[in-house]
Amino acid sequence: MQDTRRQFGYQAEDKIKQVYENHDYELIAQNFEYRLDHRSGRMGEIDLIMKKKSENLIAFVEVKARNNQKFGPALEQVTQKQLRSIYFAIQKFLLKNKQFNTFKLRFDLATIENSKINIYPNAYSFDSIS
Repeated sequence: MQDTRRQFGYQAEDKIKQVYENHDYELIAQNFEYRLDHRSGRMGEIDLIMKKKSENLIAFVEVKARNNQKFGPALEQVTQKQLRSIYFAIQKFLLKNKQFNTFKLRFDLATIENSKINIYPNAYSFDSIS
């Protein structure tokens, strides 16, 4: 069951990555992980980090996919705790990749529900997370 869910998630990320690539973006990183707490082993993860080819813009993309509404709409599945974890992962990414420090940053949400893809640019504000 866990492998099936994981595979479903990877397939969703690949579909979203393709949408971005079709709109002048290139993949910088996929599933970028950052250890939030060395004792508990908790990790923060950014699903996709995409760079706009024609400008200095990085989109950090959280991907949510659902086959059904059993747990509610994908759009409502991102918690404040998860946003904080992603925010810290973004900070870690920028510390390790200083060449992007002058780029504009955007935090997007991409959803797939019953094969329908939606991209929400600037879905989250960095100011409301920290």
